[in-house]
Amino acid sequence: MKDDYEFFPHYQNKEDQIKALERNASPAQKPFIKEAFEYVSKDKIEEQKVDKKNDIINRIFSLADYISKVGSENSIAENTISDFFDNAIVSSESVKKFFPYIKKMRLELFSKEEPLFPNNPKKAIEWLKKEGEREALPFRQNYKKNHEQIKKLEDEILIRIEECNKLTNHEYRLSSKEKRFLPYPGKKDWRGIIPVWEGTPLAKLEAETKKLFERTSFTQITLIIFVLTGIKPVSSPYKISKDYHVHKGECIGREVTLHIYRPLTKEIFNNIQCKVKEFFGKKGRSFSEEKHYDLYDLVDKLGGPPKKNKGVFWKNIQKEINKKYPEWFNDSKANGPRITYNRIIKNSLQK
Repeated sequence: MKDDYEFFPHYQNKEDQIKALERNASPAQKPFIKEAFEYVSKDKIEEQKVDKKNDIINRIFSLADYISKVGSENSIAENTISDFFDNAIVSSESVKKFFPYIKKMRLELFSKEEPLFPNNPKKAIEWLKKEGEREALPFRQNYKKNHEQIKKLEDEILIRIEECNKLTNHEYRLSSKEKRFLPYPGKKDWRGIIPVWEGTPLAKLEAETKKLFERTSFTQITLIIFVLTGIKPVSSPYKISKDYHVHKGECIGREVTLHIYRPLTKEIFNNIQCKVKEFFGKKGRSFSEEKHYDLYDLVDKLGGPPKKNKGVFWKNIQKEINKKYPEWFNDSKANGPRITYNRIIKNSLQK
């Protein structure tokens, strides 16, 4: 049995089976292996044949991965489990459609259609890191060897660009291709990245899995693990992408893009809301009432909080705002309107 299947060669009790799974799980999956095992183990793993065990292990890893994304309070609600198995069916059918493409990719990269590390994401991640270092070495050595010449050529190009700008009144710039990175599962929600170099196997793996990621509901990480281990990915019914808008080194806004691939349950929708609020930093009380806007508008019309005579300023603000909202502030030092205004500003900057 040990030669046929790595995870359960001779383990007869649940604890040993879970430990064997955890040793081979990715860092993101590991904290949830036990919980996933509890739901899937009713299939009596120790009595199954090797082929059936492989399928069960895929389900455990996929469910652990799903829990890590959806969230867990040590116990998953039944509807979440239903969501998982529904997603597993949808995902399995989707995988069938592009599986020939996966086999072709493996053949081109590794000269065989089978995965390099069957059901073993831990070894796959170790290989990715080592392969990344191996592929990077000649490029880094070449850059180090020719650094002075490269710098000289770049300076010459910049001079020519500046001359061209003066003649044409256009702003040309020296640019290069954006640096590419291959992601892999890290600890908890952390994602590791490996720089890839043009023309290398990892660059090909990154490019091809990115194409699938952009055309399907699967994450690029789960697609990479699928190529290397054969562990089927379970897609989420949605994807969230988060962006910061930066101007001159300062964040001036944030943006969330939500892609929905099928109807969402109330629980998943609530989970999305939590993730969005966490990204924007919107915690605690809301400042969306009319009185909050009136306070903000009053301070804004007076040019904002002054650097001098602050006490007099805020007492005048309190006196004026209390004309419309007499029960709002009654602080002799006028700390109430000052603190509330600062919280309104802080809350708005987090959006």
